[in-house]
Amino acid sequence: MSKKSLERMESRHVFVTGGLLQMGEIRALYLILDDSTKGLMMKMSTQKSPVVNGLRDISMQEFWRNPLLPAETLQAKLNGIPVDVKLFHELAEEIQLIRELLLAFGSRRYGAISLLAIVDILQAVDYFLVLNDGTPDTRGNGYADDAEVIHRAFVKHEAELRAFKDWLRTQ
Repeated sequence: MSKKSLERMESRHVFVTGGLLQMGEIRALYLILDDSTKGLMMKMSTQKSPVVNGLRDISMQEFWRNPLLPAETLQAKLNGIPVDVKLFHELAEEIQLIRELLLAFGSRRYGAISLLAIVDILQAVDYFLVLNDGTPDTRGNGYADDAEVIHRAFVKHEAELRAFKDWLRTQ
């Protein structure tokens, strides 16, 4: 199944996912056409999904099998709910650099970063991944709180992230 897939589950249910089916389980968002209100409502399934619930839905066992899961999960979230570059230019740049860092770190191509920086960045990514955080990400300005959390991690580890950016340019 492709990363951005829509499949008809029943005549009134549409299954929406951002991918990561290799993990086994995934929490799905179901958009259900409600006859009484003639509108759409969201319903969660009982399966796991880091795209909706953050990194708590990735076990260490799953991470050890595929250390690229955080980067892949982040990309799936961005595929499902892209960052509006006009509204959140800085967030768009920072989140792409984080994705590159997680790919390089997960593939063991880059290790010149402190464990604390990785932990703080993963914590910020976790906040970004949670769909219903301080401001639900599906709203127009939904990434405002995420932008603050991501930027705080950037400020805290500015030198290390700049070093990674310099390294990335040479690759």
